Amino acid sequence: MGGIALVAGDTGTVLVATVRNGQDRSLVDLTGASVRLKYRIDGGALVVRPMTIATPPSSGVAQYRFGENELTAAGSGRSSFRGEIEVQDGDGHIATQLVPINLIIRAKV
Repeated sequence: MGGIALVAGDTGTVLVATVRNGQDRSLVDLTGASVRLKYRIDGGALVVRPMTIATPPSSGVAQYRFGENELTAAGSGRSSFRGEIEVQDGDGHIATQLVPINLIIRAKV
């Protein structure tokens, strides 16, 4: 099976993002920032969830653990997950990743 897969119904799945400067690839210090995961499954409703910033915030790492009933698969057993990470700094400026996250959600066996 090609691509990265999530499994429908799992609640232990954690999406981890390392935020880097798009020009020089340096880590972005997330001190005072908020980070959000925004996604759609099969083009459906937009879901927006706050991400947890790791300690120390200067590591540029944020993560999100999917909750119950968040990861779903269509009747075919496969769904598409399309999302992005959005960072809002302490001054209110927003930066969104340039390349969307595209994953497959598969049904449990």
